[in-house]
Amino acid sequence: MPKGVNLRGSMPGARVLPPTERWVTQKVDQLTYTDKRTWQQRYFISEEHYTKGGPIFLMLGGEREANPAWLQNGQWVRQALQHKAMLIYLEHRYYGQSRPTSDISVSNLQYLTVEQALEDVANFQRYISTSLSLANDTTWIVFGGSYAGTLAAWFRLKYPDLVNAAVASSAPVFPTKDFKDYYVTAALSLLLHGGADCYNTLINATMTILNYTTTDSGREQLQYIITLCEPMTTVNKQDIANVFSTMASYVGEVVQFNNGARQFEGIKGWNYGIKEFCTDMSSDDPYAGDPIYRYSRFLSARLGNSGKTCLEHRYSRVRENLKDTDWDSDVAKGERQWLYQSCTQFGFFQTSESNNQPFGSNFPDSYFLQMCKDVFNTEDYDLDEGIYELQQKYGGYSPNISHAIFVTGQNDPWVSLGITKNLPNDVTAINIYGAAHCADMYPDYPMDTVELVQARLEIDAILAGWISRP
Repeated sequence: MPKGVNLRGSMPGARVLPPTERWVTQKVDQLTYTDKRTWQQRYFISEEHYTKGGPIFLMLGGEREANPAWLQNGQWVRQALQHKAMLIYLEHRYYGQSRPTSDISVSNLQYLTVEQALEDVANFQRYISTSLSLANDTTWIVFGGSYAGTLAAWFRLKYPDLVNAAVASSAPVFPTKDFKDYYVTAALSLLLHGGADCYNTLINATMTILNYTTTDSGREQLQYIITLCEPMTTVNKQDIANVFSTMASYVGEVVQFNNGARQFEGIKGWNYGIKEFCTDMSSDDPYAGDPIYRYSRFLSARLGNSGKTCLEHRYSRVRENLKDTDWDSDVAKGERQWLYQSCTQFGFFQTSESNNQPFGSNFPDSYFLQMCKDVFNTEDYDLDEGIYELQQKYGGYSPNISHAIFVTGQNDPWVSLGITKNLPNDVTAINIYGAAHCADMYPDYPMDTVELVQARLEIDAILAGWISRP
């Protein structure tokens, strides 16, 4: 870190200028010339560190509302200070306040695709270049994390004339329907950093809950043990899949982000990671109770952090909620939209198809595919076709790209879908030991590992080389 720079990338004591919210006109259907309908896409811009002639750092939004706090926090802010760059954060269509259509019905969600999103970015880049009268040789670097990291890489691949390079953090570049490796990697991370006792206790709790679902008295107790919204009066395969998938997802989230310094985003429980989870699950504590009750306390806390008071076990209720097409609905915060993208192009279904994980075998890919059919009336072949097209178009693990950095964390459950080996044409893969999802992007934190710090320095050096080129 440059001397005299604080963790957010601003000079100590300096007045931090708030980012400016702006809007750009986009076409609803970027791929059909005769469709003239338009909408307003939101973006945030900060010129706090910018000097005329400096580079443009463009952050792409992903599957949630754009948070302007990113223009005052994170590694790219520190890098902007170093290189006197302008920061721009573009919100993704159909997320946050960027709403191309009157609702999110299936007929309108047809415009929520990778291709449409990339065309939005291309049009936006040209708009900014013209409206700000930028020099033709201005250096553009596109950034993104997770799904947005995939978009950043694919944008550089498709439009090398518009951006000079891409930094793609924890980017899953290989769409796949049955993403069973998610929980396999999560399990390995739990074993490595939490120990066998934690892992086995989780298995014990999972199996105990499953056994409770087989009797009337057990199901009655589960309402209180895992805070169900209503009693589980009957056994339904889809209900069971929903319960166990939800519980696994809470543990998966802890592993995925594992103490990532996300407090600036307002994330509750950001500093609760594998170590904390396994301490709570450990049998060394004589007052912790049986494994199922330790798991119960964890689940209750995660529900609270997510703003929920109970766990909805009924598949039918979840399904009907996901059918809500109103922008003011809870699912319109991103859940319905991301499910649509998963059902039509990506898959990424985090299933229990592998035996090498502690979450049981109750949420196979058929559970997720049935949800797609029930909510969007899609068929399996629709997704198969969408996945195939993306793999063919953008190259999967072997993209035809130049000047890019792919950063992954070895603890991240998404790592198996990312690029972890260097490729030709100045494409560097940085796989960080012990790091979690998008860890390289967050602000410096006292608990950062040596490996994470070193990876950020490597990214800095590559960025400096790109920017200094004539």
